Amino acid sequence: MKSINIAFVYLAPAEITGGIQKIIHELSRRHLQSGFEAIVITRQDPQLVNERFFDFGGAKIYRLPTYKRIFGRNISKGFAHISCLFAIPTILKKENIDIVFLMDVASSRNPYYKYVAWVGRRMGLIVMSYIGSTPAELSTEKEKRAVAEYSDAIIAATEYNKNIFKDCSNKVQAIPLGYDGDVMYEELMNEKENVVLSVGGIRRRKNYYTLVEAAKEVVNRKEGVKFYIVGGIDDPDYLTELKKLVTKYKLENSVFFIGRVADEKLSELYRKAKLFYLPSEHEMFGIVFVEAMAHGLPIVASNVAAIPEVVGAAGMLFDPENYISHANAIINLLEDEELYFALHKESLERSKFFSWDRTYKHFMKSCNQVLKGE
Repeated sequence: MKSINIAFVYLAPAEITGGIQKIIHELSRRHLQSGFEAIVITRQDPQLVNERFFDFGGAKIYRLPTYKRIFGRNISKGFAHISCLFAIPTILKKENIDIVFLMDVASSRNPYYKYVAWVGRRMGLIVMSYIGSTPAELSTEKEKRAVAEYSDAIIAATEYNKNIFKDCSNKVQAIPLGYDGDVMYEELMNEKENVVLSVGGIRRRKNYYTLVEAAKEVVNRKEGVKFYIVGGIDDPDYLTELKKLVTKYKLENSVFFIGRVADEKLSELYRKAKLFYLPSEHEMFGIVFVEAMAHGLPIVASNVAAIPEVVGAAGMLFDPENYISHANAIINLLEDEELYFALHKESLERSKFFSWDRTYKHFMKSCNQVLKGE
């Protein structure tokens, strides 16, 4: 089989763990195991030098320096200095790359990705793009057409994502993401406590303000329920606001911000939790929903974006701002054993649909089709 060497290009800090980093990790690891080469090109943020670097499964990582201030102007995203971009052609040539895979195309990064795509095309390489951004981050038809023009193929995680490009490209293929951890079975139910688990970085679109409002309703009506929020602090100001709200409602013994944790600890929290609650305003996929379902957790979440497509019948979905409905659903699940176990079973069944091996298989099928000009 012909060698297919892939460069994953991601213009946000790869040191911060999240959905895009997880995708790169799983695809690059399997690509290396298949006997091919995979590299990661990302930026290095000097403010994050003490962060735990994400494991990309053995892939070589090129971290290009970021200049935060250019000619008196603050630069917060992308490769801030053009000299960083000049290094990319040398890297692609040195590593004998066949496919450049642009991760998480968005308005803020589009000019940089457009340059990388132009470089790749000039070198005779295939350029593929992954849609991980919200419609607001690809806010104009012009930006969408630009992505469509510089991409030989576009990968989306859901049909919802795919539809973002329905009017300007037929190059988009929906490939669901995966999960490969252990599935929780009935015999572990005795480990569970009245814990409502949320997993996701502290950022406004996760809608934790509504979560705290719902927590107040639940705690006032049912004793002993605890809410664990697990995730890195992406927006410190937002965390401060949330903690003030927790204090205002006297929820210090009921709502806990756990921060980012190791995979082993996260798995432990999934096993301990009774259900999963995340009232996000927007999700393009939401790997955490799949993780929760694989642990048999019923889902309470928002009925927006790609969430219904991912969760299916394993969850109770509502308007993201309707915290009263959220609270009612949480209490019903904690008190109605028949309802709880019905959704518990649905979660386990739904999780079987998602597999990183299947994701990689379809990803490689798409790569081969593009390489063959199909």
